[in-house]
Amino acid sequence: MTREESQTIGRRIQTLRRAAGMSQETLAAAVGVSRQALGKWESDLSLPGLDNLLALAQTLGVSCDELLTGNSAPQQDAAALSLDGIRTLLDAHETRAAKRRRVTLAIAGAAGAVLVCALAAALLYTNGRIDELGGRIGQVDAQVSGLGGTLQAQTDAMAERLQQALDAQDALAAGQTHEYSDWDPGTQTLLLTARVTAKETEPGMQAELVLTAPGLDAVTLPMADAGGGLYEASGRVNASAQTLTGTFRVILPDGTVKNQQLWEDYDIAGEHMLSVELTDGIDGRPMTVSAQRGELRFSGEAGLCISAAAYCRPVTAQMALEVGGETVETYDVDVSDFGGEGIADENGVAEAFSSVTHFWTPESHPWQEGQTVRLTARVEDDQGVVYERELVLLP
Repeated sequence: MTREESQTIGRRIQTLRRAAGMSQETLAAAVGVSRQALGKWESDLSLPGLDNLLALAQTLGVSCDELLTGNSAPQQDAAALSLDGIRTLLDAHETRAAKRRRVTLAIAGAAGAVLVCALAAALLYTNGRIDELGGRIGQVDAQVSGLGGTLQAQTDAMAERLQQALDAQDALAAGQTHEYSDWDPGTQTLLLTARVTAKETEPGMQAELVLTAPGLDAVTLPMADAGGGLYEASGRVNASAQTLTGTFRVILPDGTVKNQQLWEDYDIAGEHMLSVELTDGIDGRPMTVSAQRGELRFSGEAGLCISAAAYCRPVTAQMALEVGGETVETYDVDVSDFGGEGIADENGVAEAFSSVTHFWTPESHPWQEGQTVRLTARVEDDQGVVYERELVLLP
């Protein structure tokens, strides 16, 4: 099942990660970056460097070209432009060799069969040398491309170290941990527990944890002083937003307020909810609908893809065909065998991930001019949450 061509690089990284059954922490550790950096890539807030692209592609089992463009067609490297002069020399050499072949063949026609054979052998040797030269040019091309990637990687690493050094100078926190638990599907909230170690403390200092998400009101949690510079807070947070930012706020006795962003988490409800996708095409071949002589006919297959992480699974699933607002055919999806293999994260904790696609081609049905034709899907998980999807085939 394919996704839209307009899919962003960040969305493609996220799709491939979930298809591989990896959490953000697992993939980030495999690539050698922080979870926050990976989250920014998936949300298209930043782009990975060339070395990180290569590590992502290797870990996810795809090519760099497929990771960037969505297809496996090779893409010319910009660094190869510096070899145009070498390629021009090679083209000129081949042109001159072609001229020599024409002259040689003319002489061979007059000199006889024995001389023709000798010249033909010489031409074969020349062609072999040209092929060898072409191979060497390809090696130089690859070396230059690799050098460009290495330089970019070094530049990215230096910039990241510099930014980390600058951040450390202004940091209020020497360290922090936070975790989510106790998923409530009705309110789509999670219990957040956070611990922050302040870099410096003084008597009378107060601390707060400020949580912000796009489109939602900020939530401020007071942090209790647990001693030794450790501050703790807990509270329920809305997990429906795509991102959740945690900021450590310090209020000094003189009223001075200082803030430091500690984290920016992405899709925190993802491990507690199903991913449900309804599509009218498989492998780039869309399901077609013909409406002729008062009858609907279908070719190709519709697909219902259901994916889940560790804490959720489907209990019922159904696809349906609606004509003129009336359901004319249903297809019950068997989810009894839905399950996944354990996947260990960087802490050795087993996670479970499953993804399965069910296919369906509706039968022929009567149809009248102007009637809307829709495919719908309804999936319910083991927590009672219902997911509904629809596709309009004929408006």
